Amino acid sequence: MLALAGFAIGDLYYLNGRIAPDTRVGTLSVGELTPEEALRELTTQPISAILPKSVTFTSDDIKLVHTLEDLGARIDYPATVAEALRKSWAGGVPAIWWRRLTGHKLVIEPSLQLDSVSTFNAIKAASRHIDRAVRDAELYPLPDKKAAVRPGLRGRTLKVKQSGDLALEMAKEGRLTIPLTIVYEDPKVTEQQLTAMLPLTQLSTFTTVFGTHDSPNRIHNIQHIARLITNSVVTPEGTFSLLSKTGDFTAEGGFKEAYVILEGKL
Repeated sequence: MLALAGFAIGDLYYLNGRIAPDTRVGTLSVGELTPEEALRELTTQPISAILPKSVTFTSDDIKLVHTLEDLGARIDYPATVAEALRKSWAGGVPAIWWRRLTGHKLVIEPSLQLDSVSTFNAIKAASRHIDRAVRDAELYPLPDKKAAVRPGLRGRTLKVKQSGDLALEMAKEGRLTIPLTIVYEDPKVTEQQLTAMLPLTQLSTFTTVFGTHDSPNRIHNIQHIARLITNSVVTPEGTFSLLSKTGDFTAEGGFKEAYVILEGKL
């Protein structure tokens, strides 16, 4: 009994000021090291050797995985070592001896700092694959003046700033599965609405011609408008509006500058 007590006292004397045994930072053992020794050991290792994990951005059916190096991750080594020293002695000697007897390891998650530029660039790149315009359900013609319904598409926009800010904050806490902030827009005309209207009656068709001598831009505009209004549906109490289909006649709306015929004059 006296021998055990003497061993315990000697052990405590040796461990004074050191990180308690059976302590790891990520996968790297720092038990029984002084803070200075632990800091030196950590800073000589690549981040992937300390924390062999990835950052995962998720939302619904979306899952994007990046290595820590992709996002320019850095470990806050002084803060991590201080946390290891504090937590390893939490609970005092009984907790230390319990870990020794059971083989349990105290694992400290490093305090991470993601590089903001690399993180935001990664999320911006993801937005090119995530963002999509909303599309209303529409009709397409079948033989004998019948029609079928083409389903609409839910639009979505990745909010880059909100997602990036959240990623930087969560990484500091060692949380590496980051929910993306995505705003969704539902179609105004749904497949269910159009299906309920079937069968439809064809109210009108129109055909016109234009000469090959017309300017390429005017031909483009005529074809563009035709695409926008084809298969338009008017409900029993509705009104057809050309402008509601075309929007403003701007480059953003898909139009090109060309001459027009106004009151019979070019």
